[in-house]
Amino acid sequence: MDNLLSDYFNGSVNVYAGNLVVGRERLPNGYEYINLSTGEGTVVYEFFYNPRKKVKKDVQPKHCGHKQPYVMLMLHGIRELKCKNRIEIMGAIVALSDNIEWNSGMLIQKRPKRFLKSADIVKIIGWSKSKTFALLKQMKQLEIIEKADEGYRISEKYIRKGAGKNAGKNQK
Repeated sequence: MDNLLSDYFNGSVNVYAGNLVVGRERLPNGYEYINLSTGEGTVVYEFFYNPRKKVKKDVQPKHCGHKQPYVMLMLHGIRELKCKNRIEIMGAIVALSDNIEWNSGMLIQKRPKRFLKSADIVKIIGWSKSKTFALLKQMKQLEIIEKADEGYRISEKYIRKGAGKNAGKNQK
């Protein structure tokens, strides 16, 4: 690497002229305007760069990091359910757990990303329409699941996926 190029990368020189010209302008707000142009002055590529931008290290990823996917079953809420078919209800919730959106409890389809409809829930659970709709009705009465404007949401009192800033806020 020649000295002029290393001086450019160190920040002591603002222009490197070779086959392509690399220029840097420091703006009053701290950003740097960097452009790449030909020797005739035609700009080939340009962008703004903030050298003082802090990298956020405490942001939780919305995936499992190549580990097995997981959800949290809230045992206290499950024990409080007073109905005969508690096992069927929890089985349906676990079957839907792969379609729960991180930190919100909304039921979504992954590809294409959209909110689940009742017909989608029938396919996922694998029961007949009448049995699934009866179960959904009972789950709404027990406030396990609620119908929002966009789609369905499962209460975090029973199952939770992710534990970010909104954890516990949608709880009934």
